[in-house]
Amino acid sequence: MSATVEQPRLRNLEIFPVQSDGRRYICLRDPEGFAQQLMIVSEEAGVLLSCMDGSHSVSEIQAAFVRRFGQLVFSDRVTALIKALDESLMLDSPRFRDYFEELRRDFVDAPVRASSHAGTAYPAEPEVLLRRIDSFFSHPEGPGSLPPDSAEGDGSGLRRVSAIVAPHIDLHRGGTTYAWAYHGLSRAEPVDLFIILGINHNAANHLYSLSSKDYQTPLGIQRTNQDAVSFIRERCGDWIVEDEIAHRNEHSIEFQVAFLQHLFDRVAWGKENAQPEIVPVLCSSFLHLLQPGQPAGALPELASFTEALRDLVRGFNGNVCAIASVDLSHVGPRFGDRSPVSPIQMRALESQNLSLLHKVASLDAEGFLAEIREDDNRTRIDAVPAVYAMLTSLELRKGQLLKYNQAAEEGGQSCVTFASLSFE
Repeated sequence: MSATVEQPRLRNLEIFPVQSDGRRYICLRDPEGFAQQLMIVSEEAGVLLSCMDGSHSVSEIQAAFVRRFGQLVFSDRVTALIKALDESLMLDSPRFRDYFEELRRDFVDAPVRASSHAGTAYPAEPEVLLRRIDSFFSHPEGPGSLPPDSAEGDGSGLRRVSAIVAPHIDLHRGGTTYAWAYHGLSRAEPVDLFIILGINHNAANHLYSLSSKDYQTPLGIQRTNQDAVSFIRERCGDWIVEDEIAHRNEHSIEFQVAFLQHLFDRVAWGKENAQPEIVPVLCSSFLHLLQPGQPAGALPELASFTEALRDLVRGFNGNVCAIASVDLSHVGPRFGDRSPVSPIQMRALESQNLSLLHKVASLDAEGFLAEIREDDNRTRIDAVPAVYAMLTSLELRKGQLLKYNQAAEEGGQSCVTFASLSFE
């Protein structure tokens, strides 16, 4: 084995238990999508994985196995597992870094950010995708169909929507909840610029990642406003584009772009006026950076970005709408909890989530953050950086919760919660 992986280090993977034919296994999944296949290993091999933190040699990993099970594991078994992990791009190794650098160069050179999830997370055929999204509106749990003339004219007399919160869970589970957020936009004043605040599910060096690339889906190319991107970059500095490759396969912005393009196709102002443009920004968690009692505004990158966003919106010649593309709680064994999620726990989770959403709808950014910090974000709410940036950057007047939902996996292995809100 190469000396470079003699002390193997796993990348930032999702590792969770699964069952098959009455036996328990460990599943490894790459949330960043570089390793495209899942890897399933025995429950015993989980002990070997737990030692792969970059500080243990093969012999030390063997010793840990002996301490746990009282029996020897041969070195060739350990090295075979390391080799399989490395070839699957699940190790932080020279092989992965070479692969990543090649991808980074290709992404930088690409003229657009190509669709990453068409054909898997949603249909790749334009008409099929439009009809699929239509079905979320007309579904019994949806808000109702979009009439073709829902926003005819110049928009006078319509309310102005300055921000929405929409899910980023897969469309199969969350489609109707997405529809509630976009239904309100269809009956609002035309928007000239959408600032999409997605959640970065990739490892990142900075709190925010701005991209200047146009976004492509099967419905076409969605233009990014280059002046707005340049404004934010000049105000924040080059750090805000250093993680731009995170946009390559991140779904939280791509899904919103597909819904926006559907809206533009179905609503009059999306056709008759110049098509609105976007500013795509990925947001990373900052909770781990805060000391007890320290305000979020003390973080330089957060303060710099929210100030730049505030000034951009104030100075923009046209209507601006922010989209916080977020989910709420992530609970169950798949996310690291020991026991399956019960119906009682789901009801308690709903109560907790609704309390939090009340603060968001009331524009209480600090109360929202304090409630999450109070229990150290025990239910893994991923919405924090995007929602906090939205509430502290935009001059909103009022908010409204439109829809709350939960998606539970059979057997209680996982439950993800999400919601749609609208703000004037």
